[in-house]
Amino acid sequence: MKSYRVHLIRHGVSEGARKGQYIGLTDSPLCEEGKTRLLALKKEAEYPRADACFCSANRRCRESLEILYPEATGTYLRGLEGCSFGEWEGKTADELKGDELYEKWMRGEEGAVPPGGESTLAFMHRVCEVFEKLVDSMMRSRTESVAIVTQGDVIMALCAAYGLPRAGLYEWMCEPGHGYTLQITPSLWMRSMVAEVKETLPRYAQEEEREDSLSAAREVLHLQFPGKEEKGEE
Repeated sequence: MKSYRVHLIRHGVSEGARKGQYIGLTDSPLCEEGKTRLLALKKEAEYPRADACFCSANRRCRESLEILYPEATGTYLRGLEGCSFGEWEGKTADELKGDELYEKWMRGEEGAVPPGGESTLAFMHRVCEVFEKLVDSMMRSRTESVAIVTQGDVIMALCAAYGLPRAGLYEWMCEPGHGYTLQITPSLWMRSMVAEVKETLPRYAQEEEREDSLSAAREVLHLQFPGKEEKGEE
């Protein structure tokens, strides 16, 4: 039976991330270190070919796509940007210390949302709507594989919503330049709207090396966001 593959790849390190800022919708470009790391990853590992390439509508994703798939003509997927942090955009955790709402949000308390920003539920609804339209388009056009360079929280949201095996949001965290391949079988998708997480990206020669990398990334994330293992944003 025909199946379809969606390669979800996280963009490289951005200027905002290097400074420790919250930059969900902020259009922060890649920093030089981010570009260098992506180029090194491309040399030491393999990224899958794709019939079409897309990216979230910001510079860091566009620049990452141009590095990883230089021959591709990428298209922006509007609505697939990261979660909006509202008034907290561009601020660091240190700058927000003492803010009662921020402390509640960090603890994952119900109803705690960045001022003028998005709740986790609203964010997931937005990106899932875009993803489902993309899958429908792939099936109609018989496009077998696409690569999407996007933000880390978008990848986590999509894998948590559709991925098999089932796992919590933060279990799908990945390092910059890394990601997952979702394999979609039409009959299973139409019946249960789920997709098999086929592999982690990029493809290293040694499986153990890749798994160690992902484990290390998850550990770092838990240290950065204590108490938010199952909830929260990028």
